[in-house]
Amino acid sequence: RSPPWDFRPDYEETRNSDDPDVFRGPGGLTARQLYEAVQKSQEKDRAASGAAEGEMQEQQQKQKQKKKQQEASGGEEAPLSLELETLSVQELQEQLRSRGVDFSDCFDRESLMERARRHMSNSKPE
Repeated sequence: RSPPWDFRPDYEETRNSDDPDVFRGPGGLTARQLYEAVQKSQEKDRAASGAAEGEMQEQQQKQKQKKKQQEASGGEEAPLSLELETLSVQELQEQLRSRGVDFSDCFDRESLMERARRHMSNSKPE
């Protein structure tokens, strides 16, 4: 006999059943509930991995567009305004660094873009 404060239901009588709506495991969930919980979890995992794949494909498309722009302009860089809008913060920093521009006082993307507009229009990377 269990102590009076132990309110766990006794599912021993359901363990001999093959019916997924009757059989209950130690957690009190039926076999069908467990199955449905696993299915939902797998759907969430697929959705999360699909979103990550989408982001990767988007970055690859941006890189392809940038490469096409460079090829279309005879190997030169794309027009500055188009290029800056598509660059990430890290890429902006790399471009400024390659031109020897100090950007240590730039703390957001907008300030980096402004600095790049001022310094990149006339200078080419080394």
